[in-house]
Amino acid sequence: MLIIQDMIVDEEILTVEFACDLAKCRGRCCVIGNVGPPLTRAETRVLDQIVNLVRPQLSPESQRQIEHMGPWRSNGYEYYGAILPGDGPCVFAVETGGIWMCALQNIHLDHRPVKPLSCRTFPLWIYRSGAMYHVRLHLYGPCHLCIGCGTSLLDSLKSDIVACLGDKRYRALAAQSGRLRKRG
Repeated sequence: MLIIQDMIVDEEILTVEFACDLAKCRGRCCVIGNVGPPLTRAETRVLDQIVNLVRPQLSPESQRQIEHMGPWRSNGYEYYGAILPGDGPCVFAVETGGIWMCALQNIHLDHRPVKPLSCRTFPLWIYRSGAMYHVRLHLYGPCHLCIGCGTSLLDSLKSDIVACLGDKRYRALAAQSGRLRKRG
């Protein structure tokens, strides 16, 4: 772990080569886990707005779950995307030919992506606790297949990291990454 400005960062994030490759991982990040993706309060409002737009693309089981429980959950202080019962996939995950894709992937509202930022920055988990941002790396089993692709993780997720942390913090991460890469 490193402290860079107001961020606590897993050092591996700064040096690992990683880019999602659906042919390798099959989109398993949309399926693995016992809770849906972390959401901001603003993202829950967006999901409420667009849920009927994507509903026809979803499985009957996902449609029933959304009808019964809505597109997101809250434990009183945090928000999560809804998943199917029994630690199932995200309700917005659509399986085609053995590959899971997000039904929200190409939807925009007011020229902004609808897909939650935590999904767009995966396998990074970026969250704020007190005055510090935490930038953690969570590589699930299938994610390991996408390591060593020749593209730095920071480069492959640049626009979404900037959307989450801002340009100044991204530049600080990139600068530290450059220093670590030079050291080898």
